[in-house]
Amino acid sequence: MAETRKAKKKRKNPLFLNDLHFIQIVRLIFLIFLACLLVYLYYLFTKGILLSTIVYQWNQHQETIKVILGIGVYSLLVFYLGYQKGKKG
Repeated sequence: MAETRKAKKKRKNPLFLNDLHFIQIVRLIFLIFLACLLVYLYYLFTKGILLSTIVYQWNQHQETIKVILGIGVYSLLVFYLGYQKGKKG
């Protein structure tokens, strides 16, 4: 006897997180952080304390910000010089 019904295919529904790669998760977290930062800055702007808050944060964390920016600029410079050297060679 021929079977008249089609065999049901079992289709696995992968979880949402199984399809995401590490870079996509990092990008998603960064975009959420950026959106929250923009909302916070807009909130400070509407209260009229944006500039005073930025100045206060700069005065409190000036050395830390300078160190982080210095390391970032140095790293970018080294990698850029290596890129240029590799491109020529």
